[in-house]
Amino acid sequence: YRLYDRDLPQFNVTIDVTNTHLYIREFPPPPGKDPRIAEERFREVTRTVRALFAVSRDQVMVHRGLAAQKGSKKGGVRSKQIEIREGNAVFLVGGEADPEWSFFPDQRFVRRFLGQNSGRGKFLSIFDTSGGATISVALGGAIKTVTIGGGARNLETVVNNFSRNGLHPDNHKVYSDSVMSWLKKNRQPFDLIHICFRKKQYRQTNSSIFKVGSGHRLLIDRTIANLTEGGRLVVSSLLPNFELDPTLKDTYSCRDVSQKLLSPDVTRGAQNFKCWEISR
Repeated sequence: YRLYDRDLPQFNVTIDVTNTHLYIREFPPPPGKDPRIAEERFREVTRTVRALFAVSRDQVMVHRGLAAQKGSKKGGVRSKQIEIREGNAVFLVGGEADPEWSFFPDQRFVRRFLGQNSGRGKFLSIFDTSGGATISVALGGAIKTVTIGGGARNLETVVNNFSRNGLHPDNHKVYSDSVMSWLKKNRQPFDLIHICFRKKQYRQTNSSIFKVGSGHRLLIDRTIANLTEGGRLVVSSLLPNFELDPTLKDTYSCRDVSQKLLSPDVTRGAQNFKCWEISR
């Protein structure tokens, strides 16, 4: 769960509590702010959290947004990998293969919803950098899954998470192909599809970048074309000010399920979290 969500401007961090560790993520200060002050406040946060929970230094993982932005060797996440349990699922987080923490605790209600609604169908996950949605669905009973678009750098993380949860690669495929190209050539429809927008753009190939703002309408069209009759698409986003292209509502059934799937402990993210269930 999320203990602290950037509630005070002078402490610009989020703090997530897992079964065995605390994860503190620092966000860059506003332009013009003295970085030395930000550094001292971050140290104050880590000292306070360790004292409050009576945990050792090894049980606190940090992501230094400010340091990483400056190219410091102190940036990024400490290299130790940990396990996070969420229901029946286990997620490997951190370490050399996952320096940016591709697993997002604030999406856990979306993952649970997908797992509860997958049945024994076929599932497609788009832009899932940890494989978390796919794992939830597979453990929920899905007989076949495909995960695509998470990026080449996250491929190892997804594969490791699948292996840790006992997902056989014959039934649970992972691709690093361009999402748009893959959807265009795919001929096997899915019962449930999830698109997760966490970034404004995604690199698809060395020369191709997918921009969410201008490209999501076409992406959704192609995704809907890959649904079975009666299938559903779930689109979740944490991008500031993101809204679906209004013409989508003229073509498809679009139901806003944001309030239903919002994590109640993510107060700041509530301003940006949006989620829709879309069908023909």
